[in-house]
Amino acid sequence: LVHADRGDFALADEMFEEAIAPVAGSGHAIEGSMLALKAIALVWRGRWEEARTVAQRGWHNAQRVNSAFNFVNCSCIDAYAAWEITRSYKHIESMRSMVDWTEAQHLELFASNWYGWCAHALQSHGDVEPAREYVKRALRRAAEGDPMGEAVAYRVLARLEPTAGDAVSMYVEKATRAGEARGSRHEAVKTDLLRAELCRESGDEAGARRWAEAS
Repeated sequence: LVHADRGDFALADEMFEEAIAPVAGSGHAIEGSMLALKAIALVWRGRWEEARTVAQRGWHNAQRVNSAFNFVNCSCIDAYAAWEITRSYKHIESMRSMVDWTEAQHLELFASNWYGWCAHALQSHGDVEPAREYVKRALRRAAEGDPMGEAVAYRVLARLEPTAGDAVSMYVEKATRAGEARGSRHEAVKTDLLRAELCRESGDEAGARRWAEAS
């Protein structure tokens, strides 16, 4: 997963295959855990259909071995990838119901990821206050040592600002730093694309091209 986060997807694919092969089809819980990690890596790459397929394999495994955490993790991955494909609000509702249940059960290992995804999806639908609430949760988890949703949370905050200005610049810079702290290439690309979009919206076409090329 670290290799995928840093943009070395070929090596990540190789290592996932090597790790999954000995337990593939065994029904062992470790298979479901590895499938969940692989599905997260596919989400980072924007390979939504593949992410759904792998996540669904993961939650089928979780059902067989009675792993509540992995069932929720894979279900959230599946729902987020489905939302990216369809933009259907029902998938946000699915994520939120899963996330609320995990909070009640104190199963928050990858929660900052889930919170970041919920915030991004809600912001895209114009649901400002719920998006802000999930941003707060993502940043709380980041402060507790779970940084996976931190960069996306700051990008959402930049998008939630009503006008361009110092606050937007601050949040974009925080998103950049959060990605850099993980050495995350895909976060850097997404933040650069956000910079390009913000430049374009402000009429700075030269800046938009520069940041788009940088990504």
